[in-house]
Amino acid sequence: MNKLNSGKEIVMPILFERAGLIHPDIYPDEGWLFIQEEKIKDFGCGQPPAELRDVVTGKVSQVDLKGNLLGPGWIDIHIHGARGHDIMDGSRQALAAISDFKLQQGVTGFLATPLTAGPEKIARVLQSIRKYTRENPSSNLLGVHLEGPFLNRERAGAQNPEHIRNFSREIFQRWLAILGKSLKIVTLAPERPGAEKLLEVLQQKGIVAAAGHTRADYDTMQQAFSRGISHASHLFNGMLSLHHRQPGTVGAFLDNCQATVELIADGIHLHPAILRLVTRVKPRDKVILVTDAMRAAGMPEGLYELGGLEVEIAGGEARLADSGQLAGSTITMKEAVKKIFQETELTLPEAWRLASLNPAERIGLAESTGSLAVGKRADLVIMSPDWKIEAVWQRGVLSAGNI
Repeated sequence: MNKLNSGKEIVMPILFERAGLIHPDIYPDEGWLFIQEEKIKDFGCGQPPAELRDVVTGKVSQVDLKGNLLGPGWIDIHIHGARGHDIMDGSRQALAAISDFKLQQGVTGFLATPLTAGPEKIARVLQSIRKYTRENPSSNLLGVHLEGPFLNRERAGAQNPEHIRNFSREIFQRWLAILGKSLKIVTLAPERPGAEKLLEVLQQKGIVAAAGHTRADYDTMQQAFSRGISHASHLFNGMLSLHHRQPGTVGAFLDNCQATVELIADGIHLHPAILRLVTRVKPRDKVILVTDAMRAAGMPEGLYELGGLEVEIAGGEARLADSGQLAGSTITMKEAVKKIFQETELTLPEAWRLASLNPAERIGLAESTGSLAVGKRADLVIMSPDWKIEAVWQRGVLSAGNI
């Protein structure tokens, strides 16, 4: 087996052999996959075709995966920080550290998720994100998920209530001017004053409108769906829960077959029975795993800051130090996929899809990434059967690991 050292300089074609391809029509059979010029060129079961082997011999790197799993890179559309850094730090150093941590964990695409803050602070953070993506066009930072500040204080959670506000067209247009098409998702409370106007803007711009940190009841959500809400930020958390006479925000999303929902599968935010319930009730292409990770991800337990609030990490849980309110997570996407695979009836390819193709479809990138398909980017994760990430390829380049 040829060994490739981690680095961005490797651009040669690669033939992966004896791989457990994470594909609904192939897994768990051993297969092969050929990448060239950052794209998946071909793949299949068993041995590569003789003609392909003849063509590539001596011209490409042939990698024997010896039965390790090979799947599409994961995409995290809701993540605040990692490795001691936060998106709200607004620095190149923070964004680079978060980007690198996510790559090491198999995430070949993510949405930077700023928290509720003052308008000027958010503007500075968005400018830093835009500058970083322009300077690093091949980065795994795919855009922005703006979570707040147009939320409900009664469901603020770990969002700083001091800066929660009603919609302002002037302020939002300024942020939109900074980001342009990089703004992929906006989370809002649809019952708040001005929400209708914000939803109009989001529909016009083709931006995903998400409900979160909200007290919207079932009827309010029906109106919100008609006005463009199509996504739930961390379902169950930060919203009216399910009651048999008052379905609440949660009941509205479970009852809507078209809306997508985020799940934080860390064993803390949601009971395993809830994971089973959602994956049985919702169409499986409408469920998306997210980490909602904060700066303590990849760090020792202790005290950290999130949106100006003190957070204590203990026993794997992130909670506000003063109230005990859950404050994001420290989970990795691998752990989320493993959890939902172990706790539900989903097959491994189905569980994997919740962290790859589903989020890619949600943010309009499914034509280029999110699954093993000819013509898509070679965004790949190689993992051992015991859930150890061996290597990560992004756009056909070895970006993490050594295999």
